[in-house]
Amino acid sequence: MSKLFQNNKEELATYLKSVHVQSNIEQNLIDNAISQLSNKVAVPTVLQQLSHGFWELTIQGHLSKEGLDLYTKLQRPDFASDFGQSFNLWIQ
Repeated sequence: MSKLFQNNKEELATYLKSVHVQSNIEQNLIDNAISQLSNKVAVPTVLQQLSHGFWELTIQGHLSKEGLDLYTKLQRPDFASDFGQSFNLWIQ
């Protein structure tokens, strides 16, 4: 999962507030994520639940273009972090 917002609640909340989607279902997922962030739920948990919600919409074929853009951004890999973690596995 993208490390873009991994430990920055304020940055993630600001970004999610700026996202505009047409679908009420997608907007509810985003609003729920913003609410969780304000209730001090951990950022990785919020990102995982948000991604899962968008994944379910994708499987059902109900994801809008704007929702797909957000989902893609959330799923974008962080190659530096991912490579470092996999390198550590090789050494052990």
